[in-house]
Amino acid sequence: MRMFNPLFTLFLGALVCLLPTAPALAQASNTFVSAATGSDSNDCSTIATPCLHFQAAVNATAVGGVVAALDPGDYGPITISHAITIEGQNWSYITPPLYETAITINAAAGDTIKIRGVSLDGADAAIVGINFSSGSRLEIIDCVVSDFTNNGIIVYSATAMSLLISKTIVRDTSVSISLNANASGATISGVIDEVTVGNSGGVFAGAFYAPLQLSIANSHIDDTASSSTAVDIFGSAANATSTVILKNVTLTRDFYAVVLGGNANVYLSHVTQTTPPGFTSSAGVLFLNSNDAAFSDGTNHFGGVISGGTLSPWPPQ
Repeated sequence: MRMFNPLFTLFLGALVCLLPTAPALAQASNTFVSAATGSDSNDCSTIATPCLHFQAAVNATAVGGVVAALDPGDYGPITISHAITIEGQNWSYITPPLYETAITINAAAGDTIKIRGVSLDGADAAIVGINFSSGSRLEIIDCVVSDFTNNGIIVYSATAMSLLISKTIVRDTSVSISLNANASGATISGVIDEVTVGNSGGVFAGAFYAPLQLSIANSHIDDTASSSTAVDIFGSAANATSTVILKNVTLTRDFYAVVLGGNANVYLSHVTQTTPPGFTSSAGVLFLNSNDAAFSDGTNHFGGVISGGTLSPWPPQ
């Protein structure tokens, strides 16, 4: 019978520990994609070795890094799970397949995701432009989101997050921008600035389980008649209120300009609701619950009536 030698085993264990290990594949802080010269078998780390699709470059990019598009092209849908910047250079676009989403974001707490200069085209077949479910901050700048059958941009967050949407066009979608504080503690603080919504459902701000605060400024929401409401504000409880500030906003061809759906507050300054010839707006501001509140600084004009409540003077700041 062969005897087991524990000393020999210890020697082998020590020898294994001393052997060199294979280095982990390093991720680059800057990666590149090219529709003209890219290949997903490249390492994406230089302009001489770009990838063909955004997803390959995202996978090769370190936390907090940047993916840059070198030339015009369709770079395919992306799923993002860490902090990153997608720099589309205003010539890249994403057209997802039928029933899919252009950009899906499932990031960690503390992660910031920035999408710049990308055109997302659903071609009346894909369902969502940008779907954010977790992460700390989302920035969408200089983008176009169009022709999605469901939401252009949806935040359905299980974590506290902040949001910036700036210099962006959202058009021809069922709902243009939908913000949903969807878990306890998942507060949303957002800014929408210089945004144009056209031929789409408007903006929905829903505080389901946590407070939501949103500022919409210097923006235009046009032709939301199919979905009835330009800005829809909803809070579920006293500790989950939805508060929206509208400043320098024009609302055109909408059935309702602003709807307050319970535990909802809106502050209005230089808001104009226009009703072109042949079009009728049912209400400028519609109160659906006695705990809703609307404040005006006296600079607003609504083509529809104020229904279910009254506008109060804007409190001193």
